[in-house]
Amino acid sequence: MSNKIKALLKASSRWLILYVGIILVFWLLLSIVYAIPESWIEANRTDGINRLWDAGNLPEVDVKGGIIIDNHTDRLMLEFANSKGANPFVKSMVEDYARYWHGYQIFTRPALVFGGLSQMRFWSTVIHLSMLTVLLILIYKRLGTWVSFAFGFSLAAVDYWIVPVCFQFSHVFLITFAACIVLLLCYNKPWFRRSLPMFFFIVGAVTVYIDFLTAPFISVGIPLVILQLLRNSENKKKLTSPLLKKDILPDFLTLLKNGFAWCVGYVSIWAGKWLLASIVFGRNEFAISFQQILLRTGQSNFGYDSGNESELSFGTWKTSNDTPIDMVVACIRNMFSLTEWLLIILLLLAIVVVTLRKKNRARSIFFNLLPFAALALGAPAWLLLLSNHTLIHSFMVYRNLLVSVFAVLCAVNIPLNLAIDDFKHKRKAVNSD
Repeated sequence: MSNKIKALLKASSRWLILYVGIILVFWLLLSIVYAIPESWIEANRTDGINRLWDAGNLPEVDVKGGIIIDNHTDRLMLEFANSKGANPFVKSMVEDYARYWHGYQIFTRPALVFGGLSQMRFWSTVIHLSMLTVLLILIYKRLGTWVSFAFGFSLAAVDYWIVPVCFQFSHVFLITFAACIVLLLCYNKPWFRRSLPMFFFIVGAVTVYIDFLTAPFISVGIPLVILQLLRNSENKKKLTSPLLKKDILPDFLTLLKNGFAWCVGYVSIWAGKWLLASIVFGRNEFAISFQQILLRTGQSNFGYDSGNESELSFGTWKTSNDTPIDMVVACIRNMFSLTEWLLIILLLLAIVVVTLRKKNRARSIFFNLLPFAALALGAPAWLLLLSNHTLIHSFMVYRNLLVSVFAVLCAVNIPLNLAIDDFKHKRKAVNSD
């Protein structure tokens, strides 16, 4: 057997062990929390459900035309916390909604032991702000003031301030923050760089484990933007020397490789849940899930929600006046008005034009902007792919566009830094004279 084949088999075995290990750990964690006695959480759980009923399903906050809090799904998450006295290994599969992992329960059920809805929202906010503070400090130290500002501005654009108090929205942001913190702390370590695809695979797995398809793209898009910024910071000569198309191929290959690893982790771990649920409940969970995929991508007008194959009453863009493009535009307008967008775009263009006055830099800057442009277009592509899901849930999925705003602002950082360097050199020359 050749060395190449041996190396391939060794690598394949590592990935297989990682995949099986993640699925077993995920199931074990859920089984452990579902073993918590119902009497320990029932009072807090029921009180939270009643309070969310009283608050209404999708209440609006009168900011920027109305920001919606998804009390309906938060209430379902508390309802699914009820073990109903079933075997923990069975109940952890959540029969009525088995296509999802429901990994958020590893936080929800233990939290219900110690407090109710108000306490959970309070500590969620504390955790969010603590992780965000750490992340912003790391971004500032590693990537500079502009990038830390860009990230804060991007969060404001997608109304992050409401996220910590809505459990449906909250978890994918925590996953994203954690992934970015690990990336910034460990990037310089050789062992971590060698394991980057495995890292993104794990991030994709954790995302599908915990998230309810709210804004999963941010958990891959934001870390990839930061990864590209870290690569650029290592090779600043790329910004001043003439670049050819082949010079940016390593950047694109890195983004594609790690983005693909995230997708494999996301899809394969999700499919692992369908396999487990099919075995536990004795039904074809793959058929139910694939029908949901057809529904969410706008290829079908109905889907099966559970084993009884009840038809969902969701409309699709095929039976409405809205097209997928219309819904993406609606998501974009959820962040800013058209006038605000126009002013922002004009300002960014002005920065780019001013810094492109030197012709020898224009080509270099253009090619350096391409990876960020690709990442910025990734979020709209995700929304278009899940066209019907975007139509039904535009009030929350617009937060996927956090990646687009952040990528564009970080791209502007390239010519902006060059303009600042020019100013410093001119000032130094004047002072020396």
